[in-house]
Amino acid sequence: METGTVNWTKTITTPEGTLTLNGAYNEITGWETEPLIKAKEDFELFRKYNPVAEKLDFSPVAAAKEKLGDKGITRCGLWGYGQSGPWQASAVLLGLRRLFIMRWTNRIGFIYVLQSLTDRQLRFYRTNEGDAYRPCRDGRRSRIEYCHKP
Repeated sequence: METGTVNWTKTITTPEGTLTLNGAYNEITGWETEPLIKAKEDFELFRKYNPVAEKLDFSPVAAAKEKLGDKGITRCGLWGYGQSGPWQASAVLLGLRRLFIMRWTNRIGFIYVLQSLTDRQLRFYRTNEGDAYRPCRDGRRSRIEYCHKP
């Protein structure tokens, strides 16, 4: 361990098992050393016990956008685990290396993970449809973000 580096462990206990996430940080940045999902059973626990927000109050974000006006962009990450898109969330949950290997060695599992995370994200978006912010696509990227309604 480097001087100034602090290791941490986060344990999530569910009625059916435990999930563990390990990481570290120093005065400059933080990082994960072991992802939350290490096996198929871990992902099933995550799916079953990780809640999806039902309804959010977007008025503070709308007020910030109103105050900012045309001088900048209001962006908020509203869904996901670590990142807002299903690919990014799966990379954080499983670890990027494991995700790449899974793509070639377990295609059905790979699609299952991405589809499960996509379904959760869409459920959140549909619940909050019509509010001050809406999901939109940035033409240069494939991720979905919440963008201010014109």
